[in-house]
Amino acid sequence: MHWDGIGSLLTGLKHALWPRPRQSSLQLVVLAHGTHTITTLMIAAFQEDWDIRFARSPRKALALLRKAPTALVCDWDSHADVWRALCSACVQRGISFHMLATMPSDDLFLSVAGAGAAGVLWKPFGAEQIIAAMDSARSLAGAAAIDADAADRAAGIQFRSRR
Repeated sequence: MHWDGIGSLLTGLKHALWPRPRQSSLQLVVLAHGTHTITTLMIAAFQEDWDIRFARSPRKALALLRKAPTALVCDWDSHADVWRALCSACVQRGISFHMLATMPSDDLFLSVAGAGAAGVLWKPFGAEQIIAAMDSARSLAGAAAIDADAADRAAGIQFRSRR
């Protein structure tokens, strides 16, 4: 009986310290290694009550995509060789992809946009910039879903009117 009480106490403490993310909260997977980048992302996650998971490798990031996060944040400076594969995996799953870069060129911006990513953030950045980027991507994704629903309804109306 004594151990059951301690187990319940520990379970309650765990849920208090590490609550499950709300269904509407942003769930980020981060593939980055810089101290400033990680700290800034953690500050933004704390301020906005986001669930954040750090991947130590591209393979781990891909594995975390199976959990259907809201967004993947990838650091160009550390993972320039694999960003296209990660971005493609995100686009296929409907997950927002964000690139971070110290000195992004126009070609990088165009490549990232052409690959279907949400955008590129210029490092160093502050918590406000990452929050604004995530909010913008969520707004655009929501607008796209609404537009797709409206197009489906319009197509259904046109289809029914032809009968």
